Parts: sequence; structure tokens; C-alpha cells
Amino acid sequence: MVLDILNQAQGICDWLQAIRNPKLYNSLDDTILHEIRISEDDQFSKARELLARFDSRQHYSFVAEKVINQTPIKEISAQDICKYAKDGLQASDINVMLYSVNMGMKHKNPMSNVSFYQVQGNKAKLVKKELFQINSMMPERVQTTTLRCFVKSDFKFDSAKQAFV
Repeated sequence: MVLDILNQAQGICDWLQAIRNPKLYNSLDDTILHEIRISEDDQFSKARELLARFDSRQHYSFVAEKVINQTPIKEISAQDICKYAKDGLQASDINVMLYSVNMGMKHKNPMSNVSFYQVQGNKAKLVKKELFQINSMMPERVQTTTLRCFVKSDFKFDSAKQAFV
């Protein structure tokens, strides 16, 4: 939602250029939101509406999510989901997020780098175990990719849910 606000207010601050320039980036802060609020320019009316909605916590509604188990993962866009809608859902009505959560090593299993202590008497030594020896500690997946869908208007919620599921 914040990204949509910033896109609508592109004339107030060129934040797209600022994120590529470290000196300009360091000057960015929340004042851009204040500038949007106090702006009287009709060009930024949509940004002001979105910001008012954001301030009153009327965020985009969560429709659904799906865990994607296949690799490689195909990029899925809002247009791809809208193809399954029965009643005029457009790509501009929804936001689609595809994100991955892993154990810090992408597709590699972190347990392959774990060492264990083996105690013999009063001495302990570091031992590397084979993966089959620590089978009960192995995660089923080391990376999970999830696709989430949000709808911008509650009037389109049912249509988005039908298209997504």
C-alpha cells in the first residue's frame, strides 16, 4: 500500500531516483508522507486518498495464500490471477506478492553444516555426522515459497478469492 502511495506521489519526491543514489537515499524519511498530506495539488489526490486510508488502517484486504512447492518458481502476476476471474477483476484491483523464506542457505540444507559433540569420559570432541544419521532433525523443506493475494477494494474481494483459489 505504501508503494502505491509513493507511486501516486512521484512528483513530490523522486524516490525511484533516490533509492539508487546513496546521498539522496539518506535524505529520505517520513516527511514525504507529510508533504503528500498537506499538498493541495489535484495531481496528488489519489495519493492523499490512499494515505488517508492507510492512516485509518483500512489496508488492502488479505484474500488468500498458497505455498508453492515446485522449483524453479514461475513468476506469477496479478494478470495471471485475473484470467480466472468470472466478473471483471482487473490486475489493478489486486496486489500479488511472491516471497521465499529459507534457513539462510537458499536451497541448501543447513543441517549439513552442523557439528555435534561426542562425549567420551570427561572429554568432548567435535564430530561431523552424515545426514542419514541425523534424519529425525532434518527439516522437510529448507525453503518455502508463498504466493499471497491482496485486494484493494472490498467490493472485489469475492471475485479475487474465486480467481485465486
